[in-house]
Amino acid sequence: MYEMTTYLTEKPLGDILRAWAGAENVKTQPFVPGTRMRNDYEVTKDGLTFVVEFNGDSHYRDPTVILRDWTKAEISRKLGKIVVDIPYFVQLDALTFLHYFNDDFAINTTFPHGFVTTKMLPASFCPLGYNRAVHEIVRLPVKVTDAIMKSLETKAASLGVQQTYFRNSVVVKDKEIAWEDFVNKANKVHDNKYTYVHPL
Repeated sequence: MYEMTTYLTEKPLGDILRAWAGAENVKTQPFVPGTRMRNDYEVTKDGLTFVVEFNGDSHYRDPTVILRDWTKAEISRKLGKIVVDIPYFVQLDALTFLHYFNDDFAINTTFPHGFVTTKMLPASFCPLGYNRAVHEIVRLPVKVTDAIMKSLETKAASLGVQQTYFRNSVVVKDKEIAWEDFVNKANKVHDNKYTYVHPL
């Protein structure tokens, strides 16, 4: 059993990967072939190669970072590598590890999934980052999606809906529609579990 004593960041992610695959099978900050770009980790396990990225909030707020991520991922996939992107609002536990790596690895963590301590909420995301987050969240195991949605509801109750879900620099109505679309996409995957909260 691997014990996580803090929330997930790039360094604890590396520790987990080394515990799973062996230190000799984990490369840190390897170059993407043919470029000057780097991945966080590259892991070889059971004949498979995983490119693993921990995506902090800049991977949802900065379009140049997002486009760079997509370029790196495309190159890696063409080389037959499995690309694993782990958002900063997801923790690695046994369930999410199985989801990302298709392997059983016992991890005990007490830190919950979702937007818990961070101040970087979807209200801060750029449009590309918003779409990226929607794509990632609705495809997670339902227990994890539940936790993330609940964390957003909790933030909205304390900070207000607009500070949680919408960017203040754009027309509220546009983001209102965007959040409703977010919930609709989650409901398509997870059997209408979530309720859209109207901001006005």
